[in-house]
Amino acid sequence: MMYLTEPTLGQLDLDCDPDGYVISQFEIGFPDVRPVVLPRALADGVLDTTRFVGQRAITVSITLDQTKFATQDLLDRLMPYLSPRYRPRLVYAVQEPVMNPNHVRSFEVRGVDAPVVIDGPKFQTVVCQWVALDHRATSIEERCIQGIPGGDEIGREYDLEFDRDYPPSPPLGVVTFNMNGNDPADWTATIVGPVDDPSLTVNSIEINFTSVTLSAGQTLVIDTRTRTMIQGGTTSVYGNSNFVDWQWDDLLFRPGQNTFRLQGTSTTANTYVLMCFRDTWL
Repeated sequence: MMYLTEPTLGQLDLDCDPDGYVISQFEIGFPDVRPVVLPRALADGVLDTTRFVGQRAITVSITLDQTKFATQDLLDRLMPYLSPRYRPRLVYAVQEPVMNPNHVRSFEVRGVDAPVVIDGPKFQTVVCQWVALDHRATSIEERCIQGIPGGDEIGREYDLEFDRDYPPSPPLGVVTFNMNGNDPADWTATIVGPVDDPSLTVNSIEINFTSVTLSAGQTLVIDTRTRTMIQGGTTSVYGNSNFVDWQWDDLLFRPGQNTFRLQGTSTTANTYVLMCFRDTWL
């Protein structure tokens, strides 16, 4: 299974055997590495802190039977999705014929090369190339998980002994979930007021805000991809956060289990945070 989808262009199936054309080759190039190194003044060599990788080329070869499907018809369908001004999503199955959602992934792509037709007496092959805007493959749809504020906890101690130890329960308001990919995933957090001085803890890293008040229904959006913190859709509150205490890359969701927790003062039953992300693979 493979198809292209774009809001204004619709969906184009690339693997349509009954129509007379099939995917004959599909290649995802490895992402370009952007090395970041620091000199070690008091030692030999350098310190490699590479975290960034660049774009990757995706090449698709489509072979068609000219007795069933006209070459020009296929070219006419493909050309809009290869235009650099469009950003279609290329969706594909990792393992055929199993249609498990964890086996279906996607890239947001930009067209690079128009189709090249390799002439043949009956069968022809159209070769297309896109560049993935993000080197990582992701799930098709975003996953969104809601959390409500966790308050301060007050416990009691009793002078009693038990035959077994009971592990402590997680703090109030902690949400635990799995990220199903194998590469760190970006996320957006939409904190919805009312709340004063919200605090969002992601995998034990606290993002704290001071002098920030969200009225009822007002939002504060944290986006790890764009590295922004926007209140009310227009006002940056980056300077009101403890941004010196953490790194953006350390905030990303990791493969496997992750947690988050919202806290703040002056919260009500209408206060919540919505965490949205896509499962992400290298």
